[in-house]
Amino acid sequence: VSKHLSTYRKLTIEMSDPIEGQQAPKKRIRSKKKRKQTEDSKEKKSAVDEKMAVEGDDHTVYAQGFPFVSTDENVRKFFEKFGTIKELNAPKFHDSNRLLGYAVVTFEKAESASKAIEQNGCSFEGRYLEIEKSKKITTFFEKQTLFSKKLPNSECKTIFVKNLPYDVTEQDLKSAFDKFGIITNARLAEWGHTKLKKGFGYVDFADSSSVTEAIKQQMTVRIGGRNVLVSFDEGRPKGSFKLHNGMLYEKNLKKGESQLKKKAKFRH
Repeated sequence: VSKHLSTYRKLTIEMSDPIEGQQAPKKRIRSKKKRKQTEDSKEKKSAVDEKMAVEGDDHTVYAQGFPFVSTDENVRKFFEKFGTIKELNAPKFHDSNRLLGYAVVTFEKAESASKAIEQNGCSFEGRYLEIEKSKKITTFFEKQTLFSKKLPNSECKTIFVKNLPYDVTEQDLKSAFDKFGIITNARLAEWGHTKLKKGFGYVDFADSSSVTEAIKQQMTVRIGGRNVLVSFDEGRPKGSFKLHNGMLYEKNLKKGESQLKKKAKFRH
C-alpha cells in the first residue's frame, strides 16, 4: 500500500509542475482599486452605524433575555413600572406562540426609557436581562410609511395586510376594511401543519379606488387592538401562502375553475 501511495504522490507532483515553455497559472490578485472600494464602503457603513448608535431613539429600548415560557403581559408589567408605554413589541414563535426572548419598548417619555436602561442586568423570572437604548427609530407610523411607499398598479384591487393578531378571522378582516368599499373576498395565511395563522392576509375589493383609500387611511385601522401594515398586492401570492389542503393559492383562475381543481404544487 505504501508503495502505491508514494507512486501516486510522485505523479501528482509531476502533473502539478508547469510544462516546459508554458507559464504557470498566476494567482488571482485582488486589484487595489477594488480593495479600496470595499474598505471605503465598510468605513461608510461603520460611520452610519455609529451615527445611529449615537442618535438612536431616546424613547425606545431594546431588551433581550426573556424566558420563552413567559408572556407578553408579564413583559408589559415589568416595563410599566418605569412609565407609560406607547408601544410594546414582543415577537413570538409562530408554531408554539412562545416568546422569541426579546422585546422593543417605546415609552411616552424619554425619562422612562432611561430608568429602564438603568435596570440592565436585572433578574426577570430567573433570567438576566440586557436592556439598552434602541439604535434606530422604529415607530409604527414610519413602518406604515415605508411599507406602503411602493406605487400601485392602476388595476390593483387587492391589498396585502400584515401585523394581524393570530386569532383573527376572515370576518374580522372584512369588517375592518369594508368602510373603504365593497369587499369581494378576504383570505388569511395559515401554517399547514398547525393551522395557526401566520399574521398576514389579503383583501380583494370590487374597485381599485378602494385599495388606494385603504392604503392612505391605514392608520385608522385596528384589528384586535393592533395597528396593521397595508400595502398594494404585488400580483402574486407569498411563497408560503397555501390553502387548507396544502395547495399553493392560485391568484388568476380561468373561468369555471376553482382552487380545489388546480393541480397541487408541493415543494419536495
